[in-house]
Amino acid sequence: MRDSNPRSRDQNPLPYRLANSQEYTNIISQSVVKWKYMEQQKGIKKRAKKLFATNNIAVAIIIIAAVLCVFAGVNAMQKNYDLSLEISAQAREKRKLEYEIAELEYQKIWRSSAEYQDLTLRTKLGVIADGEKIIELPDPSENIKNLAEKETQDEIDQITEKPTENWQIWLRFLLGK
Repeated sequence: MRDSNPRSRDQNPLPYRLANSQEYTNIISQSVVKWKYMEQQKGIKKRAKKLFATNNIAVAIIIIAAVLCVFAGVNAMQKNYDLSLEISAQAREKRKLEYEIAELEYQKIWRSSAEYQDLTLRTKLGVIADGEKIIELPDPSENIKNLAEKETQDEIDQITEKPTENWQIWLRFLLGK
């Protein structure tokens, strides 16, 4: 006996979802999307295989090693430069100390000489040789102080003297008074 349903199994061997055209297009579009997704996955896998190929990995390792060698070389050159600066500073210090030692030895020889001893006796004790005359001059610092006081007094007088006219102020400014 047949069922009155036209979509029964006997009358329509396709399932309902396949017999319906809208469902059929949805299934096709879903399968196309799945197929595209699978193709994309295959493409990604192919690209990944190409990217992680033995040749590419070897090249990447070589590049990384070269970069590390460059950084190590730059670091070594910087360290050598710093050490050479330190060595040159120590050499300068050595030359300076040698110069000071030579100067002290010269002073030692000078102070043990008869000329130095004679000069010290004359200046500190006031000893004079036979036939020598001493002339005492006034202290030059006193003269300088007096001169400075006169100059400051003149400047004070010039400052306190106020010109009344504008042209006199300009003349004084331009002449530097």
